Amino acid sequence: MMLHIPNVLTAEQVARCREVFAQASWEDGRSTAGHQSAQAKKNLQLPENSPEARELGDLVLRGLERSPLFISAVLPQRVFPPLFNRYEAGMTFGSHVDNAIRPITGTPMRLRTDVSATPTRTPMTAASSSWRTPMAATR
Repeated sequence: MMLHIPNVLTAEQVARCREVFAQASWEDGRSTAGHQSAQAKKNLQLPENSPEARELGDLVLRGLERSPLFISAVLPQRVFPPLFNRYEAGMTFGSHVDNAIRPITGTPMRLRTDVSATPTRTPMTAASSSWRTPMAATR
């Protein structure tokens, strides 16, 4: 089921995200991909434990927590910290299956990811520099 959840972030929060993205150091997106996904993943990603990823991840998680639509549709027990991906000209994330069980970096915890979400700052058809935030929730 696809569900559109509007206004997770305010205009000011989106502006903060853009500011952080413009100055952040990005790494190869395959750093968090499983074996099969790594073959299809050609993008950039904020390092999971970077201060930028933690700041923006907290911002997105707080926005989702305030969304009655998200909470009622997902009924999350936990939400996996968002991953921030960037696509430049020629980059894609081809057909793949998302990892069903994800390790939470820096902890011994692994989390089953039953639901995924892709917030976007630009329409998914934008040619370049769009960002996607894969995240997952478990029930």
